[in-house]
Amino acid sequence: RNTVMRLERRMERGGMAAVVPAKRGPKGPHKVTPAVLAVVAANSEQGRYQITKLIAEQTGVQLHPNHVSRLLRTVRQGVPGPELWTGDAEPAPSSPNVVTGLQSSAPEAVNLAATPDPLLEAAPVVI
Repeated sequence: RNTVMRLERRMERGGMAAVVPAKRGPKGPHKVTPAVLAVVAANSEQGRYQITKLIAEQTGVQLHPNHVSRLLRTVRQGVPGPELWTGDAEPAPSSPNVVTGLQSSAPEAVNLAATPDPLLEAAPVVI
């Protein structure tokens, strides 16, 4: 009863937004400032241990190397990778020993949909 009355008062005062509980605790990463991200972005070619030292020296923020590797991953997502090599992009040879999805080594194709399944045609099960 107390909970219902309290929620009713909140609803009258602030609408539905007042009834939904707000997120507790920190609202975002409190150590990763724009200065820290700038250090990571400027040194993204280096390893996580070197970047961890640079962050501590330049900003005074102590981060774990695993956290720095996650930051590196997010920074590097915007950088395009090397172009894929397509030197092997040739059609497959038409040898009978090569299995592709288009050729069949069987003398005639079997239509599985037309073949009845004896297990499915057994007596019905009564529960």
